Amino acid sequence: MAYKKKLYGLLKEHVDSADDVGEYKMPEAYDMGENVNQEKRFSVAMQRYKDPKAKDKMNPFAEQEAWEEHQIGKSKLQFGSKDRMRSSDDYQYVFEDSIEFVKSSVIQGAQPEDYSDREDIDAKDILKRELQDERKTLPIYKFRDELLKAVEEYQVIIIVGETRSGKTTQIPQYLHEVGYTAKGKVACTQPRRVAAMSVAARAYEEMGVKLGHEVGYSIRFEDCTSEKTIVKYMTDGMLLREFLGEPDLASYSVVMVDEAHERTLSTDILFGLVKDISLFWPDLKLLISSATLDAEKFTWEAIPS
Repeated sequence: MAYKKKLYGLLKEHVDSADDVGEYKMPEAYDMGENVNQEKRFSVAMQRYKDPKAKDKMNPFAEQEAWEEHQIGKSKLQFGSKDRMRSSDDYQYVFEDSIEFVKSSVIQGAQPEDYSDREDIDAKDILKRELQDERKTLPIYKFRDELLKAVEEYQVIIIVGETRSGKTTQIPQYLHEVGYTAKGKVACTQPRRVAAMSVAARAYEEMGVKLGHEVGYSIRFEDCTSEKTIVKYMTDGMLLREFLGEPDLASYSVVMVDEAHERTLSTDILFGLVKDISLFWPDLKLLISSATLDAEKFTWEAIPS
């Protein structure tokens, strides 16, 4: 008999182990008795997710009523504490019209912004006048009328002037003032990039415009120009690059080759190209400027075309 009980126990353990396949089994509830109110128990847990004003929101006129209550509340708005002590009775005193000893305009005064705007305007006017007065002190200003008359009569002009005489910055402005920019742009070439940027910065200050609008510069890897540009400073290489897209330079009315005495490779090629253009386009004005160039030895006809 003991042997049979032992055998029965081993078989039962084998069957139980076969049923245990590693699945999750829901535990039996410990509070499923009859005395426990399950609905009330779960209502406490769900209370935070219920809107106490849900019934009011179901009203189709809820939004309008809320707006009316808000407007009525604003009309009844009062400042101060509700339980404050009244220090005295509220009376409305009636006095005769008092004499205005101090005018209201004096009391009001002027705003600080007004003074700052006036100071900015005055500073700009003063700077503009100083720049114009400084332009008149340059040596080339004395020859302004003669230069413009020569540009009108001749197509090619050789200009020899000392350094810092105002050739690079003033001549394009003179041409703009008499109307050459109405026909096309005025180009002024420089042998170096830094020189093109510096003279453009000086020219736009004297003309009172923004850099990149009416006055701009074009160098390698940087083009500070726009459709409004009428005076353009650039290097010799950039003007040669423009020949590729516009062989006749139809968008220019004046081409000024500055610092021609340096005789770079780009300058020599540029002379030959502009000479070809001048043969079939007489309206294009060519100005050759230099500080040390011997004008008598320089022969335009000797340039190969």
